[in-house]
Amino acid sequence: MSETDMSTASNPTSGSSISTALSPEESNRKLFVGGLSWETSDADLRAHFETYGTVAEAVVMRDRMTQRSRGFGFVVFENEESTNAAAAVENQELGGRTIEAKKAVPREAMAARGFRTKKIFVGGLALDMTEDDLRKYFDQFGPLLDVTIMKSHTDNTTSRGFGFVSFNSEETAEEVAGRQHEIDGKTIEVRKAEPRRAFNAFAMRGRGGGGFGPRGGFGGRGGFAGGAVRRRGGFM
Repeated sequence: MSETDMSTASNPTSGSSISTALSPEESNRKLFVGGLSWETSDADLRAHFETYGTVAEAVVMRDRMTQRSRGFGFVVFENEESTNAAAAVENQELGGRTIEAKKAVPREAMAARGFRTKKIFVGGLALDMTEDDLRKYFDQFGPLLDVTIMKSHTDNTTSRGFGFVSFNSEETAEEVAGRQHEIDGKTIEVRKAEPRRAFNAFAMRGRGGGGFGPRGGFGGRGGFAGGAVRRRGGFM
């Protein structure tokens, strides 16, 4: 997941939210936090970052269906100085894991500068492949933040043959997306996940959906779109 700003971030288990209607000044107070332990709660996140200043909001993003942490979250401080101080500290530890803290980038700025991402789209998956199988394969390239295989909307168990993988760094995602990949003798499609706003340009030409979406800043449960498919939902 990149440091991209959210359109809406919500935690369905607690009702917490970080509003979409943030002013430019408020956006400067927002921090993206990646690499969280699955056990880290909103309270844990808040307590950790209160060492840098007063925290207005702290949300660990969760899957809407399973309520499982998606390994990242957002923090909004009362002032920009606290945000800058927190973002300047490398190799922070929370819940026994090294976490990544970056200032969130407003979506307008992201659109203007193009994009880099830690997330890749993975297509052509065998229908019996599990998220553990996918994680085992991509773990060889570097630390992972999240692995998701998209499921049928009717039964939420049948694989749709594609998914998304988030790495701990943009560089790893770039490298992996530039290679050919084969899992259990089957060639799979791997590409950088595209922010929805960029993806909308393709949609205008009849290639499928996108747009900065609810609860994720980018479309889909993982906040990105890949190829000619569309992910539903938003940030966990």
